[in-house]
Order: sequence, then structure tokens, then C-alpha cells
Amino acid sequence: MPETQIQHQYEAFAPFYELIFQDWDGMIAEQAKTIDAIVKRSWGGERSLLDLSCGLGTQALGLAQLGYEVTGIDITAGMVKRANSEGQKRGLPTRFLHGDMRNLRQYGLGRFRTIISCENSLPHLAGAEELRGVVRSVYDGLLPGGGCIFSLRDFARRSTPSSEVRVYGIVEHAGKRMIVFQARDFHAEHCEVTWYFVEHAGHGQTETKLLNWREYPLTARDLANTLTNAGFRDVQVGNDLFEVMVTGRKPEDD
Repeated sequence: MPETQIQHQYEAFAPFYELIFQDWDGMIAEQAKTIDAIVKRSWGGERSLLDLSCGLGTQALGLAQLGYEVTGIDITAGMVKRANSEGQKRGLPTRFLHGDMRNLRQYGLGRFRTIISCENSLPHLAGAEELRGVVRSVYDGLLPGGGCIFSLRDFARRSTPSSEVRVYGIVEHAGKRMIVFQARDFHAEHCEVTWYFVEHAGHGQTETKLLNWREYPLTARDLANTLTNAGFRDVQVGNDLFEVMVTGRKPEDD
């Protein structure tokens, strides 16, 4: 997806992104607990962590609450602004920066024990070449013995062409009732994603906010192979979160 489209769509998403979760605070705590367990059993060590696609901070905020030293970047300025606000409201020493995971080296962030990117962010890349570039940057950005955690919706689990609809529920937003759902249309070369936020406008009327983009058809197997080819060891695919998790560890001697 072109960069301008990514930024435009997610800037529009930023004011109400958390509405996709029925209990955002609960999800923050649950995901942090899951990621923390993976880190502890897979590589442990000091608690510096970089979130490559922090969004509002759904993973980063909870990890900071568990004692991680968290830095996050995101390509969407509106998401970064809200993540910083959420960190301040919670009294957390988080640092969220406007940046692009494809250009990680230019920010001079140093190296981390753990690097993560969750909630199906990698399929926003343009394809395999960009993925290899991001994975190489992640490898270089890790301390020896550290590791990475990615989560995604495994494209291999979908037949093409096919479609699915997922209802996220009924929520309250700005004093109004809103129904949130997502349609995903799977094709051989991409997945078309459309979010619907349907708000009751009164007098029998509704107002719909619609967001739409295309995703790269990334599979967990392809991601695992990319990690292995980049030099990661102990590459594993699991289902710890609501998405498929792919993890890898950088050798201690590198």
C-alpha cells in the first residue's frame, strides 16, 4: 500500500482506534502478559523494548506497566500523539516517536533486547523485499541474544477468493452508540480490508465512517523463513495471542 494511503487511513482511524476492542484496558493487560511470557521463556534478560508499529500503544503501554523500558514508533502522527497522551495519563515513562519501520536505522535508537510488531502490521508492507529489509533492520537493532515477536493474520489459512465479516461489537463513542465491524476480501495477490463504524445519528438515521486498504498476503511460514534467512535462531510459530505469533532469537555471539 502506498505510504500516503497508509498514513491517510490511519490518521482517520486514530481518534477511535480503541473501539475495535470491547475492553481496551483489559486487552492492554492481556497482551502485555502474553508478550512478557514469551520474552521470559525465550530470551529473558534486560527489559529494553522497541515497538515498531505502536499505534495507540496497545502492547507498549501494558509492557511499560510490567517494567519494560519501552520505545515505540509509528508511521501515523495521530497515533503517536495519542500513544504519548495515553502514556502520560498512566504515568508511564514511555517514549513514542513518529517514524517508519522501513527506515529504522536513520533514527539512531540504539539496540534493544526485544523488538515487537503486532496486530497484523507487517502486511502493510509492499511485499517480500520490504519485509526482508525490515527483518534485517530488526536483526541489527537487537542486542546479542535478544529476540523479536511479530503477530499477524496468517494468509495461508484463507482460501481465495473468499470473504469474511467480523463483528467487533456495539460501543459508546462521544455519547452515541456505534456498531463496529470489518470485512476482509481475500484474493490471490492481496487482501482488501474495510472497516465500518456505524453510528446512530438520531431520527432513524445512521452515519458510517468507512476505512479501506489493501494488505500484502503474508503467511506465517514466509515470515518464519525470512527470519531464518536473516540469521535468527529458534524461530517458532504459535498462537499465543488472537493472531498467529512468529518469534526468533538473535545469536549471543553476533
